[in-house]
Amino acid sequence: MYAVITGASTGIGKAIAMELSKKATVIITYNKSEKEADAVCKLIASKGGKAFKIKADLRNETERVKLKNEIVKITKQVDVLVNNAGIFLDDGPDVSDKDLQDYFALHAIATARMCSLLKPFLTKNASIINIASIHGMLARPHALGYCASKAAVHAITQALAQEYAPIRVNTLSPGPVDTPMWAEDDKKTIADVAKRTLLKRFAKPEEIAKVVSFLAFDAMYITGSNIVADGGALLYRE
Repeated sequence: MYAVITGASTGIGKAIAMELSKKATVIITYNKSEKEADAVCKLIASKGGKAFKIKADLRNETERVKLKNEIVKITKQVDVLVNNAGIFLDDGPDVSDKDLQDYFALHAIATARMCSLLKPFLTKNASIINIASIHGMLARPHALGYCASKAAVHAITQALAQEYAPIRVNTLSPGPVDTPMWAEDDKKTIADVAKRTLLKRFAKPEEIAKVVSFLAFDAMYITGSNIVADGGALLYRE
């Protein structure tokens, strides 16, 4: 069994790779973090799993095709595809065209294209999990490009779930997750974000990874859905 996880050298992607490696050989992609990708592969191997790493800038069409070709050299049958690669830039309504293009290229276009490129190699009961965000459902300030592009992810999920059945295609929308993305934020900001969840804390990356594993291997009658794992953030009221 093989699972492909994009953007899996750190954070949520790393946790997903570790979790799925318990049941599958994992193929992880990275763009700039080769040292971290190496560490993930070694950690998986130390626990008896098997992992491959492939470098690719998924915003680029040529690199996406090259990535597909490298994956097919490893396996011609893919059981799980997790489109996790993402970026976050502090922006507002005046977000630059370039940043907006980067957001959509990575979050929306790459998600759709990785699905179509690997479709011929997906097994009959394969599972695709597209990682979005609760901010694709309820936008926040200073994140126009991020929110808009993450909203597009679930539309892609719904379209492909109808076209690819019986292959299952689902969205996972996390709330705040304790990842390196928050490393530069001060303690007060982090505490304020945690306070705005019903559980009063960030998710651990491993908790998100377990939801991905459920969608990948156990949720055989769930497709076209948006699974929210946000600690109750969308329900929080002052």
